[in-house]
Amino acid sequence: MIDQHYLECRFFSDGTEGRHKKKAPLSRTYRIGEAAHILKVETSTLRFWEDEFPELKPARTPKKQRIYTQRDMDLLKRIRTLLYDQGMTIEGARKVLDQGRFLPKAQRAVREQARLMSDGRTADFLKEVLEELKTEREMLSACSRSEKQ
Repeated sequence: MIDQHYLECRFFSDGTEGRHKKKAPLSRTYRIGEAAHILKVETSTLRFWEDEFPELKPARTPKKQRIYTQRDMDLLKRIRTLLYDQGMTIEGARKVLDQGRFLPKAQRAVREQARLMSDGRTADFLKEVLEELKTEREMLSACSRSEKQ
């Protein structure tokens, strides 16, 4: 009698049984020369940007070599675009990057507002509230004028 389990394991396996499976590769990292080459800037420029942009902090090897992660590379590409392609100053680029930290929250708020406004009842309700506020403001202004006289 043939052992079905033996056949499945021995002849129909994908060949990985009993072997060490490879670990998933870590995310790609770049040394400063590689990063500079990809970004088409000098290595000294990258070192300068580290001083100017506090969010840019590449990891270091035991020999103190800079290692840039994909997140660092994305930030460097953004900085390069702001400075070289859009012609911003370093201070201007810093401000844009600072505003970008809050952008996802602002985008969510805008989407939520748009969703609420797409509902006709919400828009009508807000119009009513606005009219009531205008009426209240007129009443307060009238009271204020009468007290001054």
